[in-house]
Amino acid sequence: MPDNDEQNSANSSCSLSHGDQAKLVAAAISQPSSRIAPIFVGEGGYGDIVQAVGHPGHRHFFVPAEADKSLSSEDLAYLKIKGCFTLPTNSEQLVRAYLLFVHPSFPVLDGQNFSQEYASGGIDSINLLLLWSMFSIAASYVPGHARSAVKESYVQRAKLLFDLAYENDKIVLIQSTLLLSFWFAEAEDIKQSWYWTGIAFGIAQTLGIHRDLKSGSKGGATVERGIWRNIWRCCIVRDTWLAFGMGRPLRWSTANSTCPLLPTSLHPFQNVVLDGEELYSASEASGFLEIWQDLVTVTETLREFLTSKETQNASIMARVEALRSPGDDSKMTLLLKIASRHLKLHQYAALFALSQRYADVGKSAAVAGTTSIVTAFLADSTTEYVAPTAIPLIVPAMLSHVKASVVSSPKQSKHDLDTHFRFLSMIEHNYPAASIVRRVFLAVQSVTATDYNIAAQAEDLVPPGFDWLPELGQQKIGVV
Repeated sequence: MPDNDEQNSANSSCSLSHGDQAKLVAAAISQPSSRIAPIFVGEGGYGDIVQAVGHPGHRHFFVPAEADKSLSSEDLAYLKIKGCFTLPTNSEQLVRAYLLFVHPSFPVLDGQNFSQEYASGGIDSINLLLLWSMFSIAASYVPGHARSAVKESYVQRAKLLFDLAYENDKIVLIQSTLLLSFWFAEAEDIKQSWYWTGIAFGIAQTLGIHRDLKSGSKGGATVERGIWRNIWRCCIVRDTWLAFGMGRPLRWSTANSTCPLLPTSLHPFQNVVLDGEELYSASEASGFLEIWQDLVTVTETLREFLTSKETQNASIMARVEALRSPGDDSKMTLLLKIASRHLKLHQYAALFALSQRYADVGKSAAVAGTTSIVTAFLADSTTEYVAPTAIPLIVPAMLSHVKASVVSSPKQSKHDLDTHFRFLSMIEHNYPAASIVRRVFLAVQSVTATDYNIAAQAEDLVPPGFDWLPELGQQKIGVV
């Protein structure tokens, strides 16, 4: 079905061409520079000005950007004192760690373009805000130092650069804020996951990334359509899982978006070269793409579930069944194995959530599957490669084990719960959130050993800001 812009374009003759309309949009720029930037003009409001001179065939315009304004000497001095201009001595190691362990599961960057830019200009050619944001996650995979403290220092530097408007490139701002959304250290910290994804969504909408960039957009060569689509997918993925975990409303309805989620012509994992060699083998690149597409698919399934008011939905139920065949990872390379396990954790968490509305269909499989993944990480000593997203994804299984430990099968459930505790203990030096979740569940376990009513006490055990922890008696799901 054509969207409104296409329909209007077909049904009426434009008084002005898109190029002439772009000149009207460019008139809003008071101090234009030589840099070209995208501007999205929506329906209504200021968009009516463009509409008045002819229906725009598409609403993305590429015009000279506003000239960059230099920071004051005081701001620059402050950033220098805070270490924002002094990169870590192991920066190259951090870049490699990011591309090996973060990019395969969250391709918010154009891997090929990034690696080419890095190869030609070195670390100094990469945007500073983007680097600190990347490092804040990549440090999780670089051994040899107090990772949590180091990551926090990287996050603080990225925050300072963002707050002082050091960077104006909106694509970089979206990428950086999405990456910063993976940092969670304190329940009462205002600037944590939910805050940063909100900023990313706001900037993405001002660019019109939620609307498909027409192939005929004049100046569209400046921004690869596939990159925009992938960034929008990353926004949707973070929005869905954070809303689900924190028990908050989705920030965006896909009904308002014309940007297709699947398929895509962009292959985020091909031709990613570092130090003259491709980081991923052909099979790994292909596997990463399949895993990423599967994650987008399960995210859309969960998203539909969260917005559906139907008690039963055959379409969603069919996809629940499809979530039960994640495949074996025993013959995979380390990189594929890690990415595959995190996909499975997402699938099992979604399956558990959907089972609540479908008479617990798939619930036992989801709990057992989650515990098997946790066990696998412990068994082959790969907990050092666990991503921050894994922490909230195991919460549903832990909740199930807590209830079963006092209701149906106490011995096995306590054993499984202990497995999850060991898993959290192994990664809490890396992720403060793991320590928080472990403490909360130890408190819950303590309560279940008394004569107190579980459902009545669970809410009192939740630290401020951790409203995502469900009421045990009602079997609700909470995933950060």
